[in-house]
Amino acid sequence: MNRQIVLGMGAGQCGTGLLAEILNQQPCARVTHQEPPLLPWTPDGRTGGIGERLRRMLDARQEPVVGDVASFYLPYVEEAVALEPSIRIVCLTRPREEVVEGFCRSLDGGFPFPVNHWSREPAPGWHHDPILSRTFPQYDTQDRTEGIRRYWDEYHQRVEELLRRYPDNVRLWDTEILTTEAGVREVLSFAGIPADQQVILTGRREAPSMPGAVPNPRRRLDPMDPRRCRA
Repeated sequence: MNRQIVLGMGAGQCGTGLLAEILNQQPCARVTHQEPPLLPWTPDGRTGGIGERLRRMLDARQEPVVGDVASFYLPYVEEAVALEPSIRIVCLTRPREEVVEGFCRSLDGGFPFPVNHWSREPAPGWHHDPILSRTFPQYDTQDRTEGIRRYWDEYHQRVEELLRRYPDNVRLWDTEILTTEAGVREVLSFAGIPADQQVILTGRREAPSMPGAVPNPRRRLDPMDPRRCRA
């Protein structure tokens, strides 16, 4: 098969980690999740552009299908399609309020100080993360919840425009598609994985763990689990 680049994206808290795992399970593929260096939401020339990133994927990996999954690809889609007309971009979506809740829970539990990626000037006592905050847009609000909602709205508005402009390159699916075999096969087929080579891994909701339980690294996690899509 010819070499294929696949990018995955979504506003966050939407199963991008699981998507990367599913794609990377394919024998013919090597797909990572948020591979450094992370691209800034507003290109600044310091981390290299999308063209350099795509070339690096092709040069450093030998598999027929290569790619990465991260929310920050959205501003780079037009350039990526121009550079690689056969590129496939899988976008996941999840209801806005679930994304807001997931981000707040993840940030509050993952940092020793209050973090607000989406505020241009965080309120006193709140902070940007020096790496992650650059991968999100910032707004003139110090209310984190409002900022996440504005981000989700902007993200999905731009995705809808991309779907109209690049119907052969960009597809949008609800995260729940990753919980069924038929759904995973649909995504893999779009990504260019031949049906006879597809390895099916699906997400599912997990029962609450017992205190002190040791997690199984090979278990199938719920695509809604915030561990699947870090801030």
